[in-house]
Amino acid sequence: MSCQKERALLQSYLDGELDELHVLEIERHLDQCLECQLDYYSQRTLRSSFRDPSLYHHAPADFKERIRLSLQKEPALDPDQSQ
Repeated sequence: MSCQKERALLQSYLDGELDELHVLEIERHLDQCLECQLDYYSQRTLRSSFRDPSLYHHAPADFKERIRLSLQKEPALDPDQSQ
């Protein structure tokens, strides 16, 4: 398996979306290729960082209502009007 092919499948591998044959091919390649191992571990670290609860921000309770009201104030766009 080439590095290019492995990298194209890496996201699917990390998501657990590959069939057994492709999983084995990628794992065999990762055992032999330091550069792809580093890419794999970087992607895993990045994914785990995104799961950090401190990154999430809850919108204010009235946010949805403020958006709805602001959309009501916008003039309707004429689909026939060209830019």
